[in-house]
Amino acid sequence: MSQVNPSGLNITKLSSSMNLSRNTIYAYLRHLEIGGLLNTLSSKKSVSKLAKAEKLCLKNTNISYALAIEEKIEYIRETFFVSQLKEDFSLRLNSYGDFILDDKYILQIGIKNRDLKQISIENSQNNYLVIDTDSTEDKFKIPLWLFGFLY
Repeated sequence: MSQVNPSGLNITKLSSSMNLSRNTIYAYLRHLEIGGLLNTLSSKKSVSKLAKAEKLCLKNTNISYALAIEEKIEYIRETFFVSQLKEDFSLRLNSYGDFILDDKYILQIGIKNRDLKQISIENSQNNYLVIDTDSTEDKFKIPLWLFGFLY
């Protein structure tokens, strides 16, 4: 999993290749999340323990570096971001940006040259770019490393 796109996991193919039911695969993923190896993300609010995970991230970047053959910086950025916020905040996938935080803030993870046009919707005061940079003067851009202080 650490070598492929985390959102590209096909539960149906995985369950057939392992000769297990889809519910069993979801239960295993839930156990891996409880055990501190995975973070699962969905765009829907769900209370079900067998809720469909739309995206998987390893629990932290150290696990990514230990398991990955080739490093993909975009997944490392997302893994770091999710690991810092998922424990204490409501974090879900969003169609306008990458994530929606506490059902209020739309966040797009990226590089410093991106702009807010990618996530422009009616309430732009709650749209932010989380960028891979040391500093910025733009109030709608937040350096990724600052989220490390939330841990």
